[in-house]
Amino acid sequence: MTVEVHSSTTASAATLVSSCASPRSSSPYTYTASETPASCALGTALANNTLYYARTAVVDDQGLWNGTWSPWTAFYTAFNNPPAPVISCPAPFATDGTWLPSAPSSPTVTCTITAAGVVGDYGAAGYLDVSVDGAPVSRVKIPASTDPTVAKTTVTVNVSAKGAHGITATAVSRALKTSAPVTYGLGWGDAASLTSPGTGATSSGKVVVAAGGPPRGGATAVTAQVQWRVAGTTAGGWTNAGSAVPVTAPTASTLAAFTSTFDLHSAVREEGATADVPKRTPVRLDVQVCFTYAGTAVTRCTWEPSPVTVTRLPHAFGDGYPTTDAGGGQVAQYTGEVAISGTDVSVPGYTGDISISRSHTSFAGDGTVANWPSDSVTGVFGPVFTANLDGSDAGLAGLTVVDNTGVDGSVAFVDEEGEPLVFTTGCRGYQMVCVREGVADLKEFDCE
Repeated sequence: MTVEVHSSTTASAATLVSSCASPRSSSPYTYTASETPASCALGTALANNTLYYARTAVVDDQGLWNGTWSPWTAFYTAFNNPPAPVISCPAPFATDGTWLPSAPSSPTVTCTITAAGVVGDYGAAGYLDVSVDGAPVSRVKIPASTDPTVAKTTVTVNVSAKGAHGITATAVSRALKTSAPVTYGLGWGDAASLTSPGTGATSSGKVVVAAGGPPRGGATAVTAQVQWRVAGTTAGGWTNAGSAVPVTAPTASTLAAFTSTFDLHSAVREEGATADVPKRTPVRLDVQVCFTYAGTAVTRCTWEPSPVTVTRLPHAFGDGYPTTDAGGGQVAQYTGEVAISGTDVSVPGYTGDISISRSHTSFAGDGTVANWPSDSVTGVFGPVFTANLDGSDAGLAGLTVVDNTGVDGSVAFVDEEGEPLVFTTGCRGYQMVCVREGVADLKEFDCE
């Protein structure tokens, strides 16, 4: 296959910019198989912001071709990043950071995001990545234009939720180049709220924590403190994550904005607890930010208006994390962790084989076996291995059960790659059966 790139469709030696051919040899014959895509790399770099035309021709292993080229394909080069988008909201939120003492009368606030390109630059945005209040990013296709009234989209903010609200937008060109992210804040009422992470977020490392609180008013300063607790009870005390930090509050009437990161693995032991939070099983953590206003007796925390629970994963397998095969297992490219599994015994059954297998997931361990959990059931093969009794592939057969009801009120089913399927009970508690004179009474601990 031969590819030519020209500056116009009037093909000549003068318009030829570059060409290339897919690999081939005469002895032994090496060609691209029929119906298989072929490719080659141009030997000359193309210029930025330029319109080109490409065509291709094919030849078989006998040197024969049909004497014609393919139709022209026009394409642009766009090496530049698109300009950052602009977020604008209607009055009374026309200024970034506006805070009202009470909610506006309309049920929603509709804001506009524009991403106009630069005249003469093909790197104009063709998409906008948008998130409102920590929700998953949504990619919106927009017309590529230098006119901001054309290259735009709109988002809405729910007025019924008091506290701070945040809009984040990133422009993405048609060549998938991205701009710097842009944020816009607004809020109302006497409450603070969390805009990131969104509830249900999962991570094996750090999460971005963003929150906003009421204006500082007569306070001399505002500080913010990230706090966490193991999920499953509203009575559990909160544990500080690091120290309180000063918050940017441009004026006495604009919202107090806070952005930081929280390393989920720093959540080791809850305040007042006697045991560490499990490290090698999925754990659900409640997260909040508390704003303290110096010179006053006011503290506003985000949990009540915007409760957020995240799941800490002990690994980076599944859920979209990239992996690659390595020997008898696979490596998580995000963290370098290794997962290996193997079958020890397999016996034919009625609906499928019944087998005993073991799996190992490194969980970025410390290189020793001293700190690995072991028990008499799943730990029969010793530290670092998890034993599994596998049956039919139907349903949840073959998954390992991790009972965290006493920790965060959850039960997790974990596959051999360490990916969990987490179910929650809503509280930290147990049920027990008391037998008295042959009568079984079911009692439940108070989850409060």
